[in-house]
Amino acid sequence: MGANTLWDPYDALGVKPNDIGFTCVGFARTRGRQCRNRIAIANRDSACMLLDSIAITDPKLTVLLRKLLGRLAEMVLCKRWHQDQKNEMVDEWLRAATALASIPRFDPYSTLDVDPDSRNFSCVGHSTRERGRCGKLISREDRTDARALLDRIAAKSLSRSKLMSLLDRLAQAVLCRRHQGQAEDLVPEWMREVDAVAAVIRRTAEEESLRRRGRGAYRNRRQVKDESEESSESSDDSDDYSDYSDNSDGRSTYFDGSRNDRFSGRTHFCCRHCALAPIPERRPLSSRSVQTHRRQLSDPPLGPSGARQGAHVAQGRARTEFPRGARR
Repeated sequence: MGANTLWDPYDALGVKPNDIGFTCVGFARTRGRQCRNRIAIANRDSACMLLDSIAITDPKLTVLLRKLLGRLAEMVLCKRWHQDQKNEMVDEWLRAATALASIPRFDPYSTLDVDPDSRNFSCVGHSTRERGRCGKLISREDRTDARALLDRIAAKSLSRSKLMSLLDRLAQAVLCRRHQGQAEDLVPEWMREVDAVAAVIRRTAEEESLRRRGRGAYRNRRQVKDESEESSESSDDSDDYSDYSDNSDGRSTYFDGSRNDRFSGRTHFCCRHCALAPIPERRPLSSRSVQTHRRQLSDPPLGPSGARQGAHVAQGRARTEFPRGARR
């Protein structure tokens, strides 16, 4: 595993290859134990490469992690008996990955107040004789071990049990032989410091998440508002100009045929600026126009010879076709 790993899927998922290959991680329900079938050795390299990809994936990315774990489950479950346990294994692995993400990454150098790179790095134990910190210098080998443990803690998210195990090894490296018994008290103290820092990190992450959600919600509300305004403007424009029609000469008229002469020289709506200009009120028809319109409606239509057919012509035709006394 490389230096960019965020967590250890080999240990967390319980998938550990050997020289022969993988053992099926499925559960034999009829026997009440884990399956012992060997997985084909051809899948070992592919599974190891996939585990390395999972190790650099943040456990909080559950969608991507579920996809990778699904591919891993197909490789480490025997093809004959336990492929139906794929979804169960993926859910169990996701719970383990979520538990790993419970303790976020932090800086152990400043949190634990341990600096192996210091020239005067000494034992962190408490000396009752000197009423303070022990001043015995730590050997070079112990400094190297402490530095490696601190880098491992800082590199990835760890479960609580794994972190306590690493802190126990770190305490043994940074304590002299005389104060090795104080490791049991030092590890809980470090864990309290880690919990305090983790709480601050979680609170900061939640606040940042809320800010991102707020910005996203504001953008969505603004987009919906703009779309509603555009739709209302388009509906208003269609309602305002539904009574107008274009003649062959390019001038606008009302639906009843009367000319629209109150547009101050504007004869059409060619662009958005013309369409959004204030619309004048409709000019009422004059009394003469009303009388002419009524007369046109009351006049009978033209006959075959071009003369108007009056009421008496229609009555004479009726008398000719239907004599008096005949049944119609």
